[in-house]
Amino acid sequence: MVARGGARVRVYTDTSVANEALLAPERAAREAGRGLWGKAAYRIPQASRLPETFARFQLVEGIVEERLRTEEQGASCELGLTGSALTLEIKRSAAALCQVAAGAHVRARGYVHAGKLEIGHTLNLEALAEDQAAGIHKRVRLPDTGRGRMQQGDTRMMGTSILIGLAILVFVAVVVIYNGLVNKNQMVKNGWADIDVQLKRRADLIPQLVTTVKGFAAHENSLFEDVVAKRGAALAAGDDPQARGAAESALSQPVARLVAVAEAYPELKSDQNFLDLQNELSDTENKIEMARRFFNGAVREMNTRVQSFPANLVAAMFGFREKAFFEIQTADRALPSVDFKGE
Repeated sequence: MVARGGARVRVYTDTSVANEALLAPERAAREAGRGLWGKAAYRIPQASRLPETFARFQLVEGIVEERLRTEEQGASCELGLTGSALTLEIKRSAAALCQVAAGAHVRARGYVHAGKLEIGHTLNLEALAEDQAAGIHKRVRLPDTGRGRMQQGDTRMMGTSILIGLAILVFVAVVVIYNGLVNKNQMVKNGWADIDVQLKRRADLIPQLVTTVKGFAAHENSLFEDVVAKRGAALAAGDDPQARGAAESALSQPVARLVAVAEAYPELKSDQNFLDLQNELSDTENKIEMARRFFNGAVREMNTRVQSFPANLVAAMFGFREKAFFEIQTADRALPSVDFKGE
């Protein structure tokens, strides 16, 4: 409606942003003579030629004649207009306008009451410079109206809002990255738990295997002692993947030789208990290999995330570190496969 020239803009102290957006289309409609602005009764009157009666909300142009300082009824000052009984009552909310010098050509908008036009916002008073040759009025800035300070305040508020928005965005990003690192780290822990279960199962099978072989090849004492010693070292290696892998690989060598002893003892090869233990050992080592692949895959994903930007910053902040891979040479790979059935 404002752009079509069907309304005048009323400026309020708490709508400074909207005021700027509305005054521009009103000015364009007024200069183009659109809508009511094309009618004589709706044009802006000169204060010196005001009719005896006019609308309560009005736009008026005139020359500032004098300043009358007052502190009554919420006003900061009054500005007289040349050749007119109408005065401009400047409210405290627009007190900066009291600095307008006498002789300034101004355009005022506001409510008229008892011969006074109330100015409650700096945008309600506009200084004009008259170009006599072109016969047009140009808008100029009023001296120290406080509008610049308002714009600076809006700019600071916008800057603060942007900073708050960025802080929220960074916080959300940190939370998402942190949760991703926690998830990857948990996958690594789960993978290691599966490996640990299978390694302990293998460690439980080895003494039974030693006891069975010892019943047929009691003179292999050095081999039995080697198996027992390296089994103890493997159990003592703890949860360090590299140390545990080295110890378990060292254990696989004598275990493989222990299984191979059956080649020299036909009765041992056909012993059902030995065959069952050998099958369980082979099945366990297959499970160790599958668990190792899952664990190393989880470690690879974890290390990639920890090394990538910006996750590396969050990882360093919360103590996430790169993980070591687990490598082991199982007994079934330490020596060639042995066919215990002689086929």
